[in-house]
Amino acid sequence: MSPIDLIIRALGILFGLGIFVLSIIFGGLVLMTIIGFLILVIIGFYIRGFFMKKEKSKDSDETIIDAEYTVLDDRERDD
Repeated sequence: MSPIDLIIRALGILFGLGIFVLSIIFGGLVLMTIIGFLILVIIGFYIRGFFMKKEKSKDSDETIIDAEYTVLDDRERDD
């Protein structure tokens, strides 16, 4: 093998390793983006469910009575 062939082979290996590292980095970024999006969707559905449950419980048989009242002071004072 001539020295030129060794240099070309070494450059090919370095180029291949560089492409491999870049593909791993890019794949990690894409994977983190997809996982982050899924986490946001799950949190959104959780919050939506929380408020839907809260709204559903508001429609139950519980009634709010709105009336005027007077506070009576039944304590005896020894002034």
